[in-house]
Amino acid sequence: MDTWWTDTPLKNLGYDVRLIAPGPEPTAAQMESFEALACHLPALISAANLEPIPKDDGWGHSPPPFDLRTAHVSSILLRADGGYFLMFDVEPEDVYMLAPSFVISPDLRLISAEWSV
Repeated sequence: MDTWWTDTPLKNLGYDVRLIAPGPEPTAAQMESFEALACHLPALISAANLEPIPKDDGWGHSPPPFDLRTAHVSSILLRADGGYFLMFDVEPEDVYMLAPSFVISPDLRLISAEWSV
């Protein structure tokens, strides 16, 4: 199956995000779904019961100051089933290797929020 990706701004976020989705190229419906998801991010973040940032990322790096409410989304994967996988940035230098990730259902409900590589 083909997959496309692009780094592009989402108007509902105001910054560039890596978007990834099935197909040979972006469709208008896919781009609209990314914008709709961006509109729901504040509610999804509020619903997340994310554990505090781990004290060590497994590679000996200490965590930087971090607040999920102000974190930038680094990438959004639109899955074939219409659900999403989101990764957030923890720090711009990418030294700390863990980042929050969300799995979101096609109807924009939070399925899980956890720290991952």
